[in-house]
Formats: sequence, structure tokens, C-alpha cells
Amino acid sequence: MIRTLSSSLFTCWNLKEARTVFALSQRCFHSSRFLHTKGSADYPKASPLMSPSLGHLKIQGTVNYYKSIHIDLGSQEGEEFKVIQNARDGEELVDVFKQCLTEYTKNNLQGVWLKIPKEIAWSIQSAVDAGFEFHHAQKSHVMMTKWLNTSRPDCHPVYAHHFLGVGGMVVNEKDEILTIREKYVGDLDNEYSKYWKLPGGHVDPQEDFGTAVEREVLEETGIRANFKGILAFRHMHQFRYGCSDIYICCLLTTDNSFEQTIQMSEYEVHECKWVPISEYASLNLSDLNALFFKQFLQYRETGVFVKFETVQNIRRKQNDYVYFCDPGKQS
Repeated sequence: MIRTLSSSLFTCWNLKEARTVFALSQRCFHSSRFLHTKGSADYPKASPLMSPSLGHLKIQGTVNYYKSIHIDLGSQEGEEFKVIQNARDGEELVDVFKQCLTEYTKNNLQGVWLKIPKEIAWSIQSAVDAGFEFHHAQKSHVMMTKWLNTSRPDCHPVYAHHFLGVGGMVVNEKDEILTIREKYVGDLDNEYSKYWKLPGGHVDPQEDFGTAVEREVLEETGIRANFKGILAFRHMHQFRYGCSDIYICCLLTTDNSFEQTIQMSEYEVHECKWVPISEYASLNLSDLNALFFKQFLQYRETGVFVKFETVQNIRRKQNDYVYFCDPGKQS
């Protein structure tokens, strides 16, 4: 994948630094405070449905941990709302929204999340006229918000603002590193196609670092390798769509490369080969990949790198990956 080179880079450079343990949860690449509702794949569990004092409203929803209400406009079951929907009565819907907002404020709700599926996109204008603002959009829906508590600033978290990518420093049993040259949309004259780099790419939604880098290495080179941990990561800003980007250099190993054949992706890779560690630095490397290799050599000498463990999330009753510096070889 095309990536602009480093603006900042994390590395574990010595044992003293490595003993300062840090925890890096994969959830940090999204907003740190999520407003979640019951039964949604996008949000964790919430409080019960709205209090009886709001039961008379034509639009219903669920209240989350932070006293904000989440409304899915495509899942309304009330007959009065269905009449408005069938008639596509935008003016009536504005009045309904405003009535709801007034009642929510009286009941000390903090804010409103309004999910509008594309099937009823006509209602977006009514929401705008009632005072809602755009938060984000997906292929299936638009999410809008309205902050109600005038005594404090809008505390709705912004939408995810980082991209996340991975690159695999794959080392085989013969002390060789897997390296590629990219095609960049088939343009072999592109300046960046002249550099050797790590196979890798974007982390998909709901995908762990290790799973992502193993998948990307396999897709681009045909080599199956095992994720061991993190050597370094690069953080930069003003990436795609103005978002920031984190690119993680992962350590992978394979002990059966002699049984595997390199099978390059015809769309992404121009050249792929195993290079002895002793010769890797002589390749045409970017400053970023040269620094990744330097960190790999230090790991070989000291054993310092970022490993991971699973820790139970007490709120969501699931295991999260936590990454931390392993102090390596002790003197």
C-alpha cells in the first residue's frame, strides 16, 4: 500500500527504556469514549429502554451509560411514526424530532445519536432542520448527533480518525528476510517502486494486528508466517482524507520456508525474494525501512521488542490484546 514516510517513530532502543512497560490496546485507534447502545453491533450494551415518562413519544430509543439516547430511525415500530414514514412527511417529522428533543432535555439526557438508514434517507433533511449535525456515514447509514446539555461542551466523541496499517518483518529458519518491491498500480517507473520494503497493508475492521499482518503477507507473497510481536511503529498525520495513520512493523517467523513457494500478488507486487540478513542493509531501502531493520538487529542482540497478552475486558466480557515492552535479555 502507498504510504508517506515517517513523521514520528516508536522504537524500544535500550533495556532501560524497555523496562518502562507500556500498554497499547488496539481500541486506542478509535475514539476513546464510545457511546454504546443495547443490541447494536456498533455499540456495547446500554441501559434499559427509555423511562416510562418518554414512552408517549413517537420515536423510541435506548439510553446508554452516559445518559445519551441512541435512536435507530429504521427500527421504529410505533404506528404514528409509520404513518409519517409512509407519507414521507418531512415537515411533520421535524415537529416530532423537536418534541422529542424537548422531552429529552427535560429528562436530563446529555445527547442524542440518530442513525438513519439509506432506505429512509429522505428524513436526513428533517433531522438537519430539527438541529441535528452529521457525525459520520457508512454505506448503509448516516449517523447524526444532537448535544442537549448546554452547561458543558459537546462531549460526543469524534468518529475514528486514524488509519491502521501493518508491515511484516518475516524471518525464516535460514536467517533470511522476506522483502518486496511494489507495483503502485502497475507503474514500475514510479519512484517508490524502486525501494524494497516489507509486505503488508491495511488492518480490516474487527481484525487484530497479528491476524492482519499474517493475512497481508500471505496475500502479497504467498508465504505463511506467524506473528510474534511488534518491533516499532510509525505515526503520521495528514494521511488519507486528512486522517492520521499508524503503521506497525511486526515481527513474524516461519520455520518451513523451504516447503513454501513465493507466489506474488500480480496486482500489488513487482518483485519478491528472500534476502540474507547480512545483505539486507545493502538494498535500496527508505529511511523508514532502514530504521525498522536497525530495530530488528537490536532485537536480535537484546531480545527487546513489543510482545502481547490477552486481558479480559470487564465491561464487555471479552479478551483484548495488550501490547508491552519485553525487557529482553537480562544482564
